[in-house]
Amino acid sequence: MNGDNLLYYSDGTTAGSKATAYVFGNDVFSNPDFGVFSHDDKHTALGTNKAPHDIIIFKDKSSAFDYVEKAVGAFNGMVFHNGKLYYLFASTGNTSKKLMEYEPVSKLKRELLSFDSNGAYGLNVLNGKLVIIGYKNGNSLLSVDPESGVFTTIYKFNATNTTASAVNMLTTEDKLYFWYPNGTSSYSLYVTKGTENSTISLLDNLDKFDPFVYYAYNVIKAEAGKLIARVKVKNDFNNTYVYFSDGTLEGTNKIEYNNVKNFDPYDFEYYCGRFFFRADDEKSDNKLFSTDGRSGVASKLSDLIIGGIVKFNNKLFINAEKNFDRELYTWDEKTAKIILALDINKMARESDPREMTATRDKLFMVAIKSNVDLSYNLAVMTEPTRISEECLNSSVLEDRHNSMTVFPNPFDTGFLIDSEDPNLQNYSITITDLTGKVILNKTDLSLPIKIITTDWNPGMYIAKIANENVEPKSIRLIKTQ
Repeated sequence: MNGDNLLYYSDGTTAGSKATAYVFGNDVFSNPDFGVFSHDDKHTALGTNKAPHDIIIFKDKSSAFDYVEKAVGAFNGMVFHNGKLYYLFASTGNTSKKLMEYEPVSKLKRELLSFDSNGAYGLNVLNGKLVIIGYKNGNSLLSVDPESGVFTTIYKFNATNTTASAVNMLTTEDKLYFWYPNGTSSYSLYVTKGTENSTISLLDNLDKFDPFVYYAYNVIKAEAGKLIARVKVKNDFNNTYVYFSDGTLEGTNKIEYNNVKNFDPYDFEYYCGRFFFRADDEKSDNKLFSTDGRSGVASKLSDLIIGGIVKFNNKLFINAEKNFDRELYTWDEKTAKIILALDINKMARESDPREMTATRDKLFMVAIKSNVDLSYNLAVMTEPTRISEECLNSSVLEDRHNSMTVFPNPFDTGFLIDSEDPNLQNYSITITDLTGKVILNKTDLSLPIKIITTDWNPGMYIAKIANENVEPKSIRLIKTQ
């Protein structure tokens, strides 16, 4: 920015947007892995991903920083827990051999654990313990008490890995997902609950260049106990896929759309009970998709070309292109449409919002200041706090006998009605449009059942589903195109 090599800070105001005193080299923050950035309610820590490594920490609402470590040989991840920063590093060499604790107020450091010569490669928190991938009496997954440093080996990897660098480790509810090389040039996706006999391999044969490791484009997301990720499969380097997991082998599967092979997904966000993302459709144009993962299919939600997605203030915001101008849009779940949120060009004489990122109360974006010289401004948007997500009525029918699901919803060419109890039979299904016209009426059905909707008009429908043990209940359905 302005031709300098300074790290900039912004609190969302013009006066509070300024250069810090930190000077970095070219590409020092490029291709960040999951461990490069970490924050809690009071502090933000950054670590450079090229040696010599710096680890710096900011107090929130301040552009002043302290060095945690300066010009060290190795750095392989960090995480905040109970107000303290934990990180893997080595002062010299290229392998992180120490687990350190840093207290931001007192600025005191202490070593919690040391590792064998092959070091440690991943770090996160699960159920109050630090979970670490590292060499401690072999290649292991460790659970470490953050107070005492006492560790328990919860899983032993079969192979000695010399290809590991930093490792994505994402926690959600009672699970931690991570990927790790299996001793060759391919990788595996694992899940653990942080205890012995709870770690399993969910997906094997991932390519070593798999973009899991690159967090910059939001190509992996774990939320509500589930994970979705952009995946490259070994020996199929030219194509990228979407894989979903609920933490079980049977619940881990590839997500497909109309046999598009190179799906090329980015920007995963979890909203209204399912994952949204942008990916290529049949025309290789970036469109908005969603999936709940269970059915193995994704739904294209709009033909508007989009450039990015971010969840802010309990709503999805989208950088989308219409009439060759990119403006800021939102996804309206109740009407199943992408709608204009802010005309950047008219309001600020700026256009093409991009590189969006959200904090608790602000949406930051980079926007073109001038179409002549393509210079850029940092813009910020605030809104009144939205207490909850603005979702459709649930697509899950709960009763004392079973839980019934309808997916996808919204849908394009069809949807599936299923039940957790496959023994329930004799269902009746009636679907009407908003005028009351009956579109479909079927009886004596056994679940699951797939409804084909290729000849339906786009719009909203009402489905009433019942059997002799279940009172009729309604679900609002939306066909997108």
